[in-house]
Amino acid sequence: MAQQDELPDANTSPDHYVPGEELFETEVACQDQFGLENVEGFSFLDPDWKEDINIDKLEIVADIGTLSYERPESVCGSDDRVKIKDTTATPYRFICKLFIEAANGRNYIGSGFFIGPRCVITSGHVVHSNGGWAKSITVVPGMNGSTAPFGKQVSRRFFSVKGWTQKKDPNYDHAAIILPDNTLYNRVRGFFGYRQENGLPMLNNSGYPRDKTPSTEQWYNAGRATKNTTHRFEYMLDTYGGQSGSPTWLGGASGRVAVGVHGYGGCPNKCIRAQGYVLQRWGEWRQK
Repeated sequence: MAQQDELPDANTSPDHYVPGEELFETEVACQDQFGLENVEGFSFLDPDWKEDINIDKLEIVADIGTLSYERPESVCGSDDRVKIKDTTATPYRFICKLFIEAANGRNYIGSGFFIGPRCVITSGHVVHSNGGWAKSITVVPGMNGSTAPFGKQVSRRFFSVKGWTQKKDPNYDHAAIILPDNTLYNRVRGFFGYRQENGLPMLNNSGYPRDKTPSTEQWYNAGRATKNTTHRFEYMLDTYGGQSGSPTWLGGASGRVAVGVHGYGGCPNKCIRAQGYVLQRWGEWRQK
């Protein structure tokens, strides 16, 4: 049944994919194309992109993890998270605050990250919860308080896999949001690479936790994976509800490479590993 669980499911597409025997371990390089010199006092930001968002009414919104089937993200011991002050820097501008209008008509929050010009990866429970597919999701890359430095865009096109949408199996809890065009990418100008990583690597995570005020600020933590299973990495990184769908990534001189999608807590906290069929799905979705 695992093969059936790995098949894609979508709210807007009849696509049916039959896996082949090949293994996909796709790696896409980080495409930071600014290419500007670091000159003190200079800031490349088109004022037409920037939006101010009234966040007062957003502070009562619950995180989408309250509709999932395991414990939400957790702070493990002392809170070591650090606020990202400049969310327009790499890779934090590739990480998105998500405002979700769920199938039940209520509003929730989550996180996501770019892996292509129009493809934002997130948790399966962000796009498909108890009542079915989300009605819409507003994507705000690099949001910082009430500021949306690259603007925002609404999507109603989502993909996941049947292991999540039909069985709600947490091992298959990943998904993609497909943006209507390249508007946000033309401003953000970059995305995470992705690949399979084995062993117990040092991992980074950053997203939009609900327990911080305002919940529209991005917070970071890092540490070594404590366990590697077929479907997941486990770790003691401090996270909280609202960070569902945020990237777990590796750093390095060659760019930032996502190796998982953060989604569950309980100390250890957990992410879905980018491996096997996950990489295969991501490669398909970023071509949509």
